[in-house]
Amino acid sequence: MSSPAVPARSQAGVVPIPPELAARSPFAGVDIAEKIGLAMLPGSHRPWFEQDVWDMTGMADAPKSMKPYYKVWRFNRVDDPRWRLVAKEFILARMCPLDERVAALPFAIRTAMSPASTSQVADRTAAWLNFLTDAGVSALGDVTQDHCDAFKAAHRRRKGGKGRPASGDVAPGTLSNLVRPIQNLALYGELFTADRYAEGFLPWQGRPASQVAEATRQVGNVSPPVPDALMQPVLSAASYTVFTLGPKVAEAVDELRAHRAAVAKMPTIVTLTGEAARMLLEGLERHEREEVPLPRMPTYAVTRRLKSGWDPDDPVLEVNTERLLQYTVGVHSFPHPVMELIKPAVARVAEKVGTIYEHGPRAELIPRCDDPSVAVPWTLPLQEMELRTLARIIQAACMVVVAALSGMRASELAEIGSASCPPPTHISSGRIRYKIASKVIKKRRWGGEPDEWVVLEEAYKAAELNLRLGGERIGKAPFGTTSFSFADLFEKFKTFVNGPEGRRLGLPHIPPGPVTNRGVRRTLAIAVAYRPGGLLAAKVQLKQVHAATTEGYAHRPGGAQGLFMAEVAELERDRQMRLAKAAWHDYKEGRMPAGPGAPTLIAAFEHIDAQLAQTPPGPAHVLDADQQLINLLRPHAERLHLGVANYCWFRDPAKALCLRLAGTAIKPDSKPLISMCDAARCPQATHHREHRAVWLSSADSSRKLLTILPRSHKDARARIQMDIDRSQRVVDAIDAAHTV
Repeated sequence: MSSPAVPARSQAGVVPIPPELAARSPFAGVDIAEKIGLAMLPGSHRPWFEQDVWDMTGMADAPKSMKPYYKVWRFNRVDDPRWRLVAKEFILARMCPLDERVAALPFAIRTAMSPASTSQVADRTAAWLNFLTDAGVSALGDVTQDHCDAFKAAHRRRKGGKGRPASGDVAPGTLSNLVRPIQNLALYGELFTADRYAEGFLPWQGRPASQVAEATRQVGNVSPPVPDALMQPVLSAASYTVFTLGPKVAEAVDELRAHRAAVAKMPTIVTLTGEAARMLLEGLERHEREEVPLPRMPTYAVTRRLKSGWDPDDPVLEVNTERLLQYTVGVHSFPHPVMELIKPAVARVAEKVGTIYEHGPRAELIPRCDDPSVAVPWTLPLQEMELRTLARIIQAACMVVVAALSGMRASELAEIGSASCPPPTHISSGRIRYKIASKVIKKRRWGGEPDEWVVLEEAYKAAELNLRLGGERIGKAPFGTTSFSFADLFEKFKTFVNGPEGRRLGLPHIPPGPVTNRGVRRTLAIAVAYRPGGLLAAKVQLKQVHAATTEGYAHRPGGAQGLFMAEVAELERDRQMRLAKAAWHDYKEGRMPAGPGAPTLIAAFEHIDAQLAQTPPGPAHVLDADQQLINLLRPHAERLHLGVANYCWFRDPAKALCLRLAGTAIKPDSKPLISMCDAARCPQATHHREHRAVWLSSADSSRKLLTILPRSHKDARARIQMDIDRSQRVVDAIDAAHTV
């Protein structure tokens, strides 16, 4: 059948469910929160089954990353009152699979639906039932596969917003989520009071929703990393914003809070006494004598004065008289007659010294991000609202730094609270362990489970600064917003960086492109796995990130950092296999490895080549040649370790020069000490094309040093010449081995 149009839903009054019908429901009179086992905050609203809107805003254990509108489950969006009852029974059955009536259903889903998903499933169910109403279907028993296909076709295309046409197909995952409630309604038909599908009807013959939506199976982590051209300016700007600008903003916020606390204790004056007038005049004289501008009124307050009839040319128009009296007289507020008394004196001084916003009028100098030799004020004068906005931007930068240096998910970042930065602990060898306490939400029980992340000092300091800026609101707004969204917060930070203030501070321009928490986490995992690829951000080395993350994994093996390290390990294996395959293909094309370990590696490749050649032909023995190569290379790839200027094929710990030089006990499970690698002499080290530039750079640097070293330093010159000769020998060997 043809696909009918899907009109916008009517906002007319909702037809109530007939009371006699609702009374027959197996869930009649049920307290929703009690039924599904959700703890509610004291005094919060508790919805009942008969209500058409279940307001669960008072859920005590809801993750902070859960959007407010996901806590309100709206069944009044279903037009047909009978099907509204069906939708409520369906949703409640999905949330309490252990109910005896639900458990008796042979095909009911046995795992409880998360409250975080309920609002979306309820909306998708409403979309399906309203589609049937628009199609002229009056009973669920009349639903056919044609109706299901028509719904799928109508929702395959993205809906254009604000008069724009549809723009392409929706993602297969989105379509499968729309299809799934249509199928699941068939599993609960025996429970429904008002209506149900015809007996034996199963949409799409029970095929999985992913197949119906033609979604391809995703293997492994498919989140793309943030491109380096985008990630580097983001991290550079975030690092500067947190560690250079952040402390200054925090000091200003502390001063604002202290002032507001003091104002709360000040009295209110009804009339201007002689003593108060004297103090005010002394304060005005001080401003005039020292040529200090008077405090300026916020923009919104000036607008309010103009609307109330103030003269635009009045010299007191922009003077914050309330703040002036707070500073000079020490009063909280005053009535209008007092204003009329003080206006002449204030006007005289205002005409001479002017006005200025009170936050940052004499801001300290800080180095610019792009040129530390140039100093600029940390801010231009700010209104109170502008200071609060700047504090939220600093908090957004803190979020970027913590995410980039810890690998925490967005839901875990959102759980950072007042107790998330316990004091650092001192461990062996004088080291200090920094930890961030939060909760793991993904794939854990409702409300999450407490966990700790062992992190770098930079990540800890960023989290600590975030708590300081958040103050009392940190429990509800961990990064300056009650509706936590990594993408929204990052956009606010990006707007600041690319705006006038960012240019004044010399922050790098952030180019267009998506920066998501998943992408940042993926980027960190790849960077740690592919070390030693330089710097992750300014002054933060990858080996430090790897050490902290590994320590966190050892500290809590079953925690979130254990899962992150598993992802890193998988990426390391992929990287090692790609490098091993690249070395193999170089060998096949005649570009041989160089270095002391080259003969052993070449012999291994010759053995693999012989095994591949022995594969008998014929349809009975057809093998995937690439997979066979991977299987043969895997034992070698697993032993591959990356040095700065070599590959270490760590086959035999007893032959490892680094372990012998360090004097450590050599065991079968020993690992190489890459930082002590002498790649020019170790029998397990090889040099390849990508290492030539490192050795050549080392030789050139040593030659430059030799030219400036006095000839009288004969021993030093001899050592440098030995380094030059060694590096040049390695370069010559690479060139000779790679000549095809």
